[in-house]
Amino acid sequence: SLLDGFNASIIAYGQTGAGKTYTMEGDPHSLRHAGLIPRAIADVFAHIEAADSPSHRRFLVRAAYLQIYNDSISDLLKPERAGLAIREDKRRGVHVEGLSEWVARSPSEVRALLLRGAELRATAATSVNEVSSRS
Repeated sequence: SLLDGFNASIIAYGQTGAGKTYTMEGDPHSLRHAGLIPRAIADVFAHIEAADSPSHRRFLVRAAYLQIYNDSISDLLKPERAGLAIREDKRRGVHVEGLSEWVARSPSEVRALLLRGAELRATAATSVNEVSSRS
């Protein structure tokens, strides 16, 4: 459905130390150990490049990166935007009001956004993991 123009989200849920962050992100410096997100991004751009004819279809890839921590939604690409709300309307459907969206033209542009956002994620030490993601 994503490749037919529908919005998509990838969500991981589980106990601390189960490997959610690594499963989603993998090793940011290794293509061999890429997580679900970098692999999905590569697939999206491969699909775009393989499209039959540029005159028949146009593609727009936008990326956003948010964190839900202590019941508060924050924009990890515009850190001044916190306390965001989930809304629904006829035109946009379900969305996070005020969440920044960035146009991406390549997997490397998305990767740069992910690395920038990851620096702002809430983390804390636990008995299982020294830098456990709190979001």
